[in-house]
Amino acid sequence: MVEVIFNYEGINIIIQCNINDKMKDVINKFLIKIGKNENDNNLLYLYDANIINNELTFIQQANEIDRNRNKMNIIVNKKNDNNNEIKEIISKDIICPECGENIFINIQDFKINLYGCKNNHIINNILINKYENIQKLDLSKIKCNECNENDKSNIHNNEFYICNTCNKNICPLCKSKHDNNHIIINYDDKNYICNKHNDPFIKYCKECNENICIICDNEHNNHEIIDLVKILLNKDKLLYYFFFKIFLIFV
Repeated sequence: MVEVIFNYEGINIIIQCNINDKMKDVINKFLIKIGKNENDNNLLYLYDANIINNELTFIQQANEIDRNRNKMNIIVNKKNDNNNEIKEIISKDIICPECGENIFINIQDFKINLYGCKNNHIINNILINKYENIQKLDLSKIKCNECNENDKSNIHNNEFYICNTCNKNICPLCKSKHDNNHIIINYDDKNYICNKHNDPFIKYCKECNENICIICDNEHNNHEIIDLVKILLNKDKLLYYFFFKIFLIFV
């Protein structure tokens, strides 16, 4: 017996079959298991960044690695997802519009100034109504470095990962085949976890313009350090301050 693992809406669903079972029969078992009609044509099945050939058997469809491990991982997308896929989002972090790294923000005289990214970029006098435009992320440019096909925009819920061991972006399908000894984190957590020591950031070094974890701290002796824990602000107060600034502009 072999296993076909369907990644559907972020959940792995395992179907057992024989090596000579046709993929269409394996897919039918999957549809029954998730309570869908066997004739449902609204789903797209991707394997090795290609659409599954229903008439091939497991042994014919699987690549050499998966034939040897008796296991195959398939990504299931809704066909109409491609028409509604999100290409751009507003970054949840404040990012430098030039290099995409984290950056400091300062609001003065009703204008926004950005400074202090790791590449020392400075962008001043940004109008508040223009700020959102420079904080957009193009998800289609965040591509998997393993298959070079999938990107963050065409994956369900934009689920993506980073391997901190080999410093690669990884899609869910490639993650399932990646080295289990490597440290893999959610892509959206990359600005909060040290990629060298895999510990949360607790401080910021003003001399090096970078966040540091508890282990990194030893590498920044005698540097000017900001303790992130001590400067945490009440979220409600911060939002109130920001929107109050916006309100003043339009009154």
